[in-house]
Amino acid sequence: MRMFSSRLYKPLCIAAIAVFAFAGAQLNPAPPPGADTIYLSSGVGSFKIVGGSPTAPPVGRLEVSFTGTLLLSDPQGDLQVTGNLKKEFEAHKKVVYHGTGKVVINGKFFSAQWFGKDMTATFKCTALVRAYGEFDKNLDTGSFWYGNELTHKQPWMTGGRVIEVPQPARDRRIVPKVRSSGG
Repeated sequence: MRMFSSRLYKPLCIAAIAVFAFAGAQLNPAPPPGADTIYLSSGVGSFKIVGGSPTAPPVGRLEVSFTGTLLLSDPQGDLQVTGNLKKEFEAHKKVVYHGTGKVVINGKFFSAQWFGKDMTATFKCTALVRAYGEFDKNLDTGSFWYGNELTHKQPWMTGGRVIEVPQPARDRRIVPKVRSSGG
């Protein structure tokens, strides 16, 4: 006995392919609309990136070059590890890398926590970053900036700082438009 008529077979196959394609796309989802790119750097310090709520984890692309330790909780998506980083622990949906190198995750994760030295990071997502800086040999605690606004670097501070991504509207600079008189 035939399970499906030939008229239904093709539409059902197309629907099944669409469902599996959608499920695969969810592994490497794009950052949500309105996500900013934030840049972080620190000579000595730590950060933790979390979602705005437990039901809204960070989704996007995180690239971190560092010396120290990075803990990723429940990473889902494309994970690339380069350099002299050793996987120290992996269990309970957590993975820890230690050493010197670069980690790139393109997808979703519950949180990312780093501590160490000589860190630079680029992150495009919607999330909260809790950053704690320590004074390095140049008395710098680390800095962050949104987009390509290098002239608007802000310090991490030693007491800690919560950084919102995307940049809150109250912090966006108002740039006046200059009109030409035409002459």
